[in-house]
Amino acid sequence: MTNYLELLYLISFTGLLAVAYSYLLSGQIISSSPGNARMQEIAEAIQIGAKAYLNRQYKTIAIVGILVLAIVTYFFNYLVGLGYFIGAFHFRIR
Repeated sequence: MTNYLELLYLISFTGLLAVAYSYLLSGQIISSSPGNARMQEIAEAIQIGAKAYLNRQYKTIAIVGILVLAIVTYFFNYLVGLGYFIGAFHFRIR
């Protein structure tokens, strides 16, 4: 029993350490220089491409999600389909 408790403490401590490190690292990144004009232009192009990619991914996932919703609702019942829809929609909002 104590081995499990020690492992739980180790996992919790490691998680807290990771969160603290990411907080410090994000502050360092945010305070760094945005670079020269050419670097900012490249960064903007990357952001535009990333947004286009994510929009395409969301459309594809929405189509697959609707198909899965129809299959789950057909093979089980509308309550299971409703549960799937609420879970998928909740995940999308976060």
